[in-house]
Amino acid sequence: MRRFILAMSLAAFLAAPSARADEVGIDLHLRFGDPAPPPVHIVEPPVFLYPPGLGFYVAVGVPYDCFFIDGRYYLYTRGRWFIADHYGGPWYFIDHRHLPPGLARHSYRSIVKHREAEYRAYRKNRGGYGGRVFHPGPLGRGDRPGRHGKGRGRGR
Repeated sequence: MRRFILAMSLAAFLAAPSARADEVGIDLHLRFGDPAPPPVHIVEPPVFLYPPGLGFYVAVGVPYDCFFIDGRYYLYTRGRWFIADHYGGPWYFIDHRHLPPGLARHSYRSIVKHREAEYRAYRKNRGGYGGRVFHPGPLGRGDRPGRHGKGRGRGR
């Protein structure tokens, strides 16, 4: 029986097509450390509104969860937080423990609820909207709500 199994294995090995050296390879992707930054591309300066219930600015009209607090931008995507000096990035991972207190104290669900309510009020009363609005400068320019909009943008 052993001879039969050995003979069948040898026959299968010899019958199998041979592989050339250029057909053999290994593709291995490893990442250590912080999560990769998200592929976020915000070309035009987004509009930021300041919902009083949150105490910081939230971007509206963009497909990203982007926030502005104390001169820095924060982005929430794929369950992780990222930080940048400008809305156009580059984005760097930030652990939840290192978020500003104003941002860390709210759940993501609560932030979205406040943002959507403020955005509805903004769209409804665009000409007479009484809330604080922040329009950041173009890419490469510094951002301060005192210069571009109303309010201080503090996240406390």
